[in-house]
Amino acid sequence: MLISLAFMITTALSTPQAISEPTASNTAAETQPLPFSQRPNARVMMSRSIRNFDVRREDGSDRIIYLEAARNNWLRGELLCRGIGDPRDAHSLEIGDHTTGLSVNSTLIFRALSHETSVCTLASLVAITPEEAMERKLIRAPKPKKD
Repeated sequence: MLISLAFMITTALSTPQAISEPTASNTAAETQPLPFSQRPNARVMMSRSIRNFDVRREDGSDRIIYLEAARNNWLRGELLCRGIGDPRDAHSLEIGDHTTGLSVNSTLIFRALSHETSVCTLASLVAITPEEAMERKLIRAPKPKKD
């Protein structure tokens, strides 16, 4: 039995292992930046102008928030959360500090109907275009005008 075990180990060690070379598609995917990472950080001067919010799971992250500010301007942020609640179940949103507006590192408090609370910090906040808001079904496309 020892001889067969030694034989198996020697053949396993002497067999060349397949080393995966990086292909063009792998390196292109690794070096391609995320769609929102190159945009400058946004800021909402008055946090009371936030009219709507939607927390989603996308792009490999469970906590992406979309905020609707005044005049149908949409913002996209990434959240770092703590607490027992899930912000995707939240029915209300409170801004931690109303005096400084809303920007990166702002605190958001999400409350669900079950009284669970999640306290999150904005890790990023960028403005998105109306086309991107329509792609993500945050707003509807305008209806064509009838003649």
